[in-house]
Amino acid sequence: MLCKKIMLLLLTVGFLFSSQKAIVVFASSDPGQSSAVAADVDAQEEATKADAVSLRFSSEQYPGESFSTLKLRSEKWSFRFRRDARLSVTSERPVRQLYFQFEKPCEWTLTTPDGTVFHRGENRFIHDYIDLGQSVSNFTVDVSQDTYLTGVFGFTEGETPGWVQKWLPPCDAADLLVLPTHADDEFLWFGGALPYYAGELGYNVQVVYLTNHYEQTYREHERLNGLWSVGVRHYPIVCERFTDSIITKRYEWAVEKFGWENVLAFQVEMLRRFRPRVVIGHDIKGEYGHGTHILNAETLLKALELTNDPTAYPDSAEQYGLCSVQKCYLHLWNENCITVKWEDLKLSKFGDKSAMRMADQGFARHVSQYYFYNNPSAGQYNCRLFGLAYTNVGYDTPDRNDMFEHVDWTERARVYPSSSVEEAVVSATDAPPDMPDQAVSDPAENAIPTQYLLLAGGGVAVLLFTAGLVWRIHKRKVR
Repeated sequence: MLCKKIMLLLLTVGFLFSSQKAIVVFASSDPGQSSAVAADVDAQEEATKADAVSLRFSSEQYPGESFSTLKLRSEKWSFRFRRDARLSVTSERPVRQLYFQFEKPCEWTLTTPDGTVFHRGENRFIHDYIDLGQSVSNFTVDVSQDTYLTGVFGFTEGETPGWVQKWLPPCDAADLLVLPTHADDEFLWFGGALPYYAGELGYNVQVVYLTNHYEQTYREHERLNGLWSVGVRHYPIVCERFTDSIITKRYEWAVEKFGWENVLAFQVEMLRRFRPRVVIGHDIKGEYGHGTHILNAETLLKALELTNDPTAYPDSAEQYGLCSVQKCYLHLWNENCITVKWEDLKLSKFGDKSAMRMADQGFARHVSQYYFYNNPSAGQYNCRLFGLAYTNVGYDTPDRNDMFEHVDWTERARVYPSSSVEEAVVSATDAPPDMPDQAVSDPAENAIPTQYLLLAGGGVAVLLFTAGLVWRIHKRKVR
């Protein structure tokens, strides 16, 4: 019986790994580019290691135990808050500015000695900067739920280092809405869009991620570090309902786990909330066939047709009102195509580096992913290639390659289609819930990434060894 269970486990593991869509290891168009970008990031980190004020921590959760004095980036640490716990903090010098990092969004308060209370967590920030308005030598932190505090840094009056992230709340209304599925997709598939439109041009850019990484929380910090480094200042929306999972690489399993209607409702809600002029989304084939990317793209196309319909998802219509998106570009869409040469767009806000170079530097902040993948600036996944999949303002001028061409900048245009163009609306037809088989089962898109192969191989080897050992013991007992 034990042998049968082990063999069943082996078959399950084999099926799981053989059934997944997975990223290929992209080759950089410039062989020296990855190491150069990594060197840039390392140099920036070295330049920002000025010490913050040393802080000491104590907690009623751990009576008699004193926390180590912490210096900036001197050690990895975390403090686990149990529900309704209090952390007391003292500093070697009075501090006025504080920078907190939590593992997950949570509600929390900070209290100063004079009784001033700062209520935090409403915006769901996990990297949170506070200017106390006064200098203090001690304060307390109270959290009403179980969570981990993974960083706290204090600063005196004056300028804080550039790595301290002073996030603005999400946009009231976005010029550009970018809709990646996972942390790092915003650079891999959309190239230099964020450093160019947010960092250089200063447009109101809102990023909305379809999934969270709360089971790999280090990726949540990488997400914010990457966005901040390229000039995004409005805090991203990370859907807390949809947690990323290896099984959601298959389209059918993604639909089963998240629910097609649930994702569509979320897309409609986000479009109505931010009323963007232009939207950027995923390849309808999921880039390399990733099921959740496909689900993201097809529900987006459907949602674009529903945002001005008061009978569709009336709750979000009542909360945010109706809206009309002027243009939507999908990566690799094969109609009304444009090629945005990110490498030719020089950004004065980033020392005349190109938008592509800044995208690479933003991606380099995703440390857990960076050495497995590169931004595909050429080949079949080229992050410069987009197509106009939906428009209320007509077609683009050939070879102009401007995502904001023909955009109506009036506020009225956020609700009503522009009247400046007489043509009928050009859009994708309603995307059906069931995608064609080839969209999720192209053999050329089934390459398994190195880390999954190593994990799978190691796991199978251990299981085979265990099965053999159990079998030999069983045979001996029979004898």
